[in-house]
Amino acid sequence: MLFEANSTRAIKTLAIILLFGLCIGVIASHVIFTDHGERVAELSDDHQQLRARIARLRSNTAKLELQLQSLEEGTAGWRELARREHGMLEPGEAVYRFPVVIR
Repeated sequence: MLFEANSTRAIKTLAIILLFGLCIGVIASHVIFTDHGERVAELSDDHQQLRARIARLRSNTAKLELQLQSLEEGTAGWRELARREHGMLEPGEAVYRFPVVIR
């Protein structure tokens, strides 16, 4: 009977230690894997934003390539650019500007 009491006590002690270890393991895995999931979501959002930015840059590049081609092919492109960007006029041309009333 005395032997069984010692073995029972050892089993109870072992069970308590295992339960405590299990609790520590669950808490540690929760801490580690929670951050990992948030980081993956953050990286996924960043990836989508970068894809959208790349699409905008490609569109802008295509527009600039068309403008460059227009400028290389003749004077019409240069004249359009001079009018739009620098406000230049053709000889004998006048521009009328009217004040805008904001209400």
